[in-house]
Amino acid sequence: EEYRENLVFLTLAQGRLREQVETLLRRMNSRVMAADPEFAAIGELLPQAAAAMSDAETELQGQDANGALPPEQRSLQFLQRAEEAYEEVMVSMGMGGGGGGGGGSQAAEDLADLFELELDKLQNQYETMQRGQQQEADNTIDELMERLRELARRQEREAERQRRRARGQQSAQGGGAGQRALAEEAEEAARSLERLAREMNSSQMMDASRRLQEAADAMRRAAANNDNLGFSEAGAALDRLREVQDRLQTEQSGRLERDIQEALQRANRLASEEREVADSVDQLAGLEDDKRLEKLQGLMERKDSMEAEVADLERQIDSSSAEFRREERDASQRLADAGNSIRDNKLKEKIRYSKGLVRSRAPETAQVFEAEIGEDIADLRDKLQAAAEAVGQSEGDSMTQALDQTRDLMRGLESLEHRMSQQGDQSGDQSPDSQSPDGQAQEGGQQGGEQSARGIADGQPGVGDTVGG
Repeated sequence: EEYRENLVFLTLAQGRLREQVETLLRRMNSRVMAADPEFAAIGELLPQAAAAMSDAETELQGQDANGALPPEQRSLQFLQRAEEAYEEVMVSMGMGGGGGGGGGSQAAEDLADLFELELDKLQNQYETMQRGQQQEADNTIDELMERLRELARRQEREAERQRRRARGQQSAQGGGAGQRALAEEAEEAARSLERLAREMNSSQMMDASRRLQEAADAMRRAAANNDNLGFSEAGAALDRLREVQDRLQTEQSGRLERDIQEALQRANRLASEEREVADSVDQLAGLEDDKRLEKLQGLMERKDSMEAEVADLERQIDSSSAEFRREERDASQRLADAGNSIRDNKLKEKIRYSKGLVRSRAPETAQVFEAEIGEDIADLRDKLQAAAEAVGQSEGDSMTQALDQTRDLMRGLESLEHRMSQQGDQSGDQSPDSQSPDGQAQEGGQQGGEQSARGIADGQPGVGDTVGG
């Protein structure tokens, strides 16, 4: 199945490369070949590369990787020869040996712009795919965290039942069924985490999956023993579950910083792109009509790409700000400010409107407008940098985490008190355990099972021993 999936991916990738070669060839034919015939050799090699790619696609669609390799190699050879031809033309023009003069130089610049435009598109497609994969991994981690929280809560209850069975306060008949069921769920979560670790190529995630498997093994050992050893194993399983929770929590905590840094990189590229666009706008005034038209076509394409990039960056910023509003309030607010700056400054609209200004032969107005777009992008970068500096600085973050832990503890206390009350009603025996709803009842809370298990494992009295003794 994995082999078939890889072949599908290769087929799609090969198809996209073929389309990009064909697009580049069409643009060269319309904008470069007529200006300088020295580029004709490149125009002859690219169709042969595209044809070889098409043959490779056919083989890949038939799930024959070995059959696809020869045409892929031929295509590579054609592209390498095209690259060599391009370098030869550049050297010739640099040494003054080209017959095209200024026209040849302009054709070379146009070809370089075409290559750069195609590379930008490739990079955007690759990054979009990467972001989609990262988002899928983030969602998987979030789902695993929820499953682990539930498993930890249920494991606490199992540890309490195990303690009661070990003391003879609860029938041992069928007592291990719940623990075995939890072990199966933990193993399933461990397999999911292992798959995610392979996809992310993360040694930390792989180690977390092993820890989770260790928790499942301890659960099975606890199910097989009704004595103090079983209680110790149940507590060890709970320890492992919490270790994995901590590791996934660390992964989640680093997500916001990663997202902001990615947004900053995208904003930096936008700033660089805008500088190049502004330079191209300055050059328009001195060009003849036909050259100006060619230059305009490239500018319009670059501005369309910039507008789409700003819109996508805006969505990313808004999504990250909303996701971390609770855990990182300060950084989230500054991210929201960055997203608002795009809207308040009308950055997308200005890029779109500037296309008309560039066409209208008003270079002074267009240059002023390009400078304003550059300032708006700089403002966006400043706000993103402020968000990056605010990560982990929220005063309320630690309080929020403490409140969450307190709520978990209170739910555990209430659950344990209810179970102890039920046991007292059923047995009519006011045992010391059932008479201690206060501090001693913490053994059913956030840390009780863990502490009792450690006490027994170390040969020391646990919380339950203190209460009962």
